Amino acid sequence: MMKPENIEAILSLYQKHGWNLRRVLLSDELRARLTDQLQKLFGGSELVSSKLNAAWFSRLSKHGEAWELRNFGEPPFAFVEVLPADADEEARNEVLTRTEARMLDKKTA
Repeated sequence: MMKPENIEAILSLYQKHGWNLRRVLLSDELRARLTDQLQKLFGGSELVSSKLNAAWFSRLSKHGEAWELRNFGEPPFAFVEVLPADADEEARNEVLTRTEARMLDKKTA
């Protein structure tokens, strides 16, 4: 299970490279373990109950807005989606939901 210092290192690395933490997916188990540290780790980012322990980061790219879903567990991996700058919230949420399902499939395969 991920330790707070491992999560903090991941968040720091992404911030260093210009990514913004947007949404955090947490299992009930990890959320319970991090209760006292949620604010320190994730600030005001949206926390979502999930079977995944991962985080969504975003930043502007030359082709629109890049969103990266980074797995907190082992093995470390991520999926990237690039959305057009004019994508509406519904379209964005559809892409993000599909990407989360892909990650869950990969982790349970």
